[in-house]
Amino acid sequence: MTHPTNTLIAVLSVTNRAYDLQYQSNLTETSWVDILTNVPGSGGPLALSDTNQHGHAFYRVRISLP
Repeated sequence: MTHPTNTLIAVLSVTNRAYDLQYQSNLTETSWVDILTNVPGSGGPLALSDTNQHGHAFYRVRISLP
C-alpha cells in the first residue's frame, strides 16, 4: 500500500487577495495549523500544496486582504 506524500488543494483565486492553506487532524480542536500563508491570488486557478504527511487531515483555505 502506498501513501500519498503530497496533497493538492485547487481553488479559483481573486487578485488583490491572499490565501492561506491550513490543516487540522481533529475537527474537535479549535486551532488550525498554517501550511502556506499569504499566497497571492492570480485571478485564476491557484494550486496550494501540502508536502507533509499528516495522515488523515482536514483542510481549509482562508482568504484575506493582503
